Amino acid sequence: MLVMAAVAVVAAGCRGVPVSTAAATVTQPSAALVNPGFETPGSLAGWSSSGAVSAVSLEPGGHSGQYSLSQRGSGGAFQARTTQTLAGLADGWHTLRAWARTSSGAASAAIGLQDCGGPDQQAAVPVAPPDRWLQVVVSIEITGGRCTVVLSTTA
Repeated sequence: MLVMAAVAVVAAGCRGVPVSTAAATVTQPSAALVNPGFETPGSLAGWSSSGAVSAVSLEPGGHSGQYSLSQRGSGGAFQARTTQTLAGLADGWHTLRAWARTSSGAASAAIGLQDCGGPDQQAAVPVAPPDRWLQVVVSIEITGGRCTVVLSTTA
């Protein structure tokens, strides 16, 4: 199971960028994530899911907000991916930061950046106690102004 509370993409070199469930910061407003903290009530607006879509849901309680994204199976093996593609990004290095937690029931859980004009990058979400949120970070060099944020779980 993977639970995500907030996601932010920032250009390298930015300092003091707060990560919260309320907002994501990108160097250009046209490239901002839609619904980065999963706070649109009852909706995963801006995000698309594939694989075991029945395992993807919103649940109460986030890192600093009211909701979080959950990729949780019902006992059997599953794979779930939740993605959002950003356009209008400045070429250069960008960093994805997400507050996440996962349980020992997941074979793997990760955040990643793909289709950004170079090799895809991802960072594993380590297993942590159920009440402990971890900030997971991955960076990538973007060329072509587009990049897809990927949140994934395999169990």
